[in-house]
Amino acid sequence: MKTLLRSFVLLPLMAAMLLVSSCGGGGGTAALIFQILVADFGADRIAGFDDMTGAGWTTFGTTGSGVGQFNGPYKIAVDAQGRIYIADYNGNRIIRMNDMTGAGWVEFATAGSARGLAFDSLGRIYFTTDNDNVTRVDNMAGANLVTFGTSGNGVGEFTEPTGITIDAADRIHVCDSVNDRIVRFDDMSGTAWTSFGTGGTGAGEFNYPASLAFDSSNRIIVSDYTNSRVVRIDDMAGGGWASIGTPGNGVGEFTNPESIVIDPATGHLYVIDTNNDRLVRTDGFTLTGWVSFGTTGTGVGQFDQAYGVALVLP
Repeated sequence: MKTLLRSFVLLPLMAAMLLVSSCGGGGGTAALIFQILVADFGADRIAGFDDMTGAGWTTFGTTGSGVGQFNGPYKIAVDAQGRIYIADYNGNRIIRMNDMTGAGWVEFATAGSARGLAFDSLGRIYFTTDNDNVTRVDNMAGANLVTFGTSGNGVGEFTEPTGITIDAADRIHVCDSVNDRIVRFDDMSGTAWTSFGTGGTGAGEFNYPASLAFDSSNRIIVSDYTNSRVVRIDDMAGGGWASIGTPGNGVGEFTNPESIVIDPATGHLYVIDTNNDRLVRTDGFTLTGWVSFGTTGTGVGQFDQAYGVALVLP
């Protein structure tokens, strides 16, 4: 199994999105539209399916560094035109394709391994890298490339930043994973830097936060990877701390939850439960309505260390 290089060993008991109304086609080929897209890291493919039964399952990609190939697809997102973006971690590139046929394939080489993906209100592309920074480009040609951040644990510094998301005010939120905190800043100069979190297992503490999203009340939802739980806070002051999940592989349990996404139409919370090789959905930030999909492997309905998830609304 392919392994994502990190500064710690994955514990055996311990995955950026944009929601759109449809997927765009390309090259005269009709787009295949799925509700759920998963970056299946170990299998070097993208899986698409309609719902939590796995209906309409299809995959795209093989192992390699060419067109139609992936080398560790890590995070996945969809832009306002319905195009699919993949952070190809070991391939040191961002890939964009029009749909699950692979039409319109284009690449942008990254300086270091790409991690999280997000878009701002102008459609600019943001991603985190293992060079301990955040990078922004205007488009897949790399126009107006700018980076922010250096290695460390102080203001303007990151250690293994992973998940990234942009709020309604275009403020940038990042999971500063090895520093066990989330950070927010206004722009790519780092203006109004603020951080929340320390290392640990209690309230106000994280152990490798990996992804974050906002619910309909603008509360921050964080996947606390090594603590095998999902956390919610009201704001960057950490008010209203709550968590769901305990280590394991049953109902109400996670083993290294990674990417998270919230369906704004239903409030459903989707969680990539990475080391259980499954996708979990709950009714919201509760354990009610728990349903999971996926088993270990590379066949139909199976995942091999999946990390990324995105939703496409019909």
